[in-house]
Amino acid sequence: MSWARWAEGETAAIRAAGQWRTVRALDGPEPETVIHDGGDGPHRQVVSFASNDYLGLTRHPAVVAAAHEALERWGTGSGAARLVSGSRSVHGELEAELAAWKEAERAVLFPTGYAANLGVLATLAGPGMRILSDELNHASIVDGCRLARSSGAEVVVYPHGDVDRVASLLAQGAPAHTRTLVVTDSVFSMDGDTAGLDELTDLCGRHGALLVIDEAHAVLGPEPPLGRCEILRVGTLSKTLASLGGFVAGTTPLVELLVNRARPFIFTTASPPAVAAAALASLRVVRSGEGESLRRRLRRHVDQLSPGHPSPIVAFVLGEEAAALYASAQLLEQGLLVPAIRPPTVAPGTSRLRVALSAAHSDNQVERLREALSVLLPIQLAPPPTRCLVKQHLPAPLLSNDGLEPAPGEPAMARPDCLVLVTGTGTDVGKTWVTAALASAWRAGGATVAARKPALSFDPGESANAGSGGPGGGHTTDAEVLAAATGEDPRNVCPEHRRYAVAMAPPLAASALCRPAFTVAELVGELRWPAGAAIRYGLVEGVGGPRSPLAADGDTVTLIELLKPDHVVLVASAGLGAINAVLLSAAAIGARQPTILLNRFDAGNRTHAGNARWLREHTGLTVTTSVAALAVLL
Repeated sequence: MSWARWAEGETAAIRAAGQWRTVRALDGPEPETVIHDGGDGPHRQVVSFASNDYLGLTRHPAVVAAAHEALERWGTGSGAARLVSGSRSVHGELEAELAAWKEAERAVLFPTGYAANLGVLATLAGPGMRILSDELNHASIVDGCRLARSSGAEVVVYPHGDVDRVASLLAQGAPAHTRTLVVTDSVFSMDGDTAGLDELTDLCGRHGALLVIDEAHAVLGPEPPLGRCEILRVGTLSKTLASLGGFVAGTTPLVELLVNRARPFIFTTASPPAVAAAALASLRVVRSGEGESLRRRLRRHVDQLSPGHPSPIVAFVLGEEAAALYASAQLLEQGLLVPAIRPPTVAPGTSRLRVALSAAHSDNQVERLREALSVLLPIQLAPPPTRCLVKQHLPAPLLSNDGLEPAPGEPAMARPDCLVLVTGTGTDVGKTWVTAALASAWRAGGATVAARKPALSFDPGESANAGSGGPGGGHTTDAEVLAAATGEDPRNVCPEHRRYAVAMAPPLAASALCRPAFTVAELVGELRWPAGAAIRYGLVEGVGGPRSPLAADGDTVTLIELLKPDHVVLVASAGLGAINAVLLSAAAIGARQPTILLNRFDAGNRTHAGNARWLREHTGLTVTTSVAALAVLL
């Protein structure tokens, strides 16, 4: 096979997994810019929430002027590595001010922040060396650890943010000759959360470990407590400092060791003088009163979108690649550029929107984004809905004039704007939980939602009046669960005459209780939707699997044929048997192809992940593994 054909196969696999990427060109300054894909393709005005220019200094007059002046003085390039002839006075001046900023003895420049992490970890590695690394550290740290391991170092990856695990590892009584290094991001680049630097500095000081902190995204902190342990602070010039490059700040002996042994420093041409000059000018703004004002503005923007969040990186995890891509595309249609982050950048099943805020954004731009997200991702932005207490003493008859049903003479409400039928591959796959979770998600975003269970059979041990002292000791039936999620009376979710207290399919339960038989058409005719306001989402839950008897003359497939829902959701267990169950159920449903939700999905379970991948690659069905993603897809 030729290399070209091999590459075509690899790229096809990337496309099939929903992980294909293309370069997108922006033409103009951010955050208001123009996006185009080259050639004669369409150009679109957008507000970008994708840049790490956190303080908006890439267009600052002093920064631009410094770059121009350096170009005039030194030209476009340095021509050689720093140790040969590439160093200019501006490089040393920048290093001195970086060291002062980080309250360190010395600092050294690297071509990128990525190269800085590789240089530190590879230089300090060797036999008798142990590295403890947070599992969500940046890729540059991960690759640095791989280099360190190849040099004989031991690498231990600890659970994200688990300071107790670090304490346990440090206390394990390593041999006296073993040096230990703990490495962590200060602000984690994909979630925007922060490391426990107070605890880590204490632990490292107590055990004589070196703490290496990547502060690339720490424009709003946290600041590590100094003096408790030895620290190397790794930073970047390409985000807050609006230029390009990386640096390491620390004690003189450690920095001098890097100058003499770090291959990314020794064997790389020095950064262009204009780049260093721009970074130096940005650093002076950051350390000034103007810089403090810009940080306060950025802090206000973060609180506008996510109050109290510690960084300008705000992530909205949706689960599957398709959900993240869809949400990103919907925002782009509104002129808002928010990238979809997918594997391998993040773990499978954790695809997300990643918002990067800047002081350059206006309050109105951030509010536009907040409003768009609140509609698109209600489960992410809104607080969890308060559980609605079931009404206990509603007057008879069941279809009373309580605001949920029309009073005499009033017209009945039309069907919901979006009608969703939820079925499953069988019993005990979580249909009711999924239906209730969808209702809660949409209600949290301000949408009106109603749920219906046309017929309900249950074990007599379950209570049809949960919490009212009825039989069953307070256990709930499906109707109570759905009512709690939608804020309705459970008797409107499923009328009392369609409840059968025998754990059998509803028509079989009706026969066992000597109650009249009924048809699917009768069940459809009895569906009533709340009056008085348009219902955005209507949820109808079936029973058992698609072919489980629902009435004397049909099943959930019959219900789908009569109801003609806008969407069908098929809930399946994510584990063993999922593929067979989904294929059989989807075939039974027929032309109205369902959206598949693999419930109770564990991204770390090989069986779960393999089932999801196979179904996506071989069936053409939309497969998701989280209710949050499902709420967006529908």
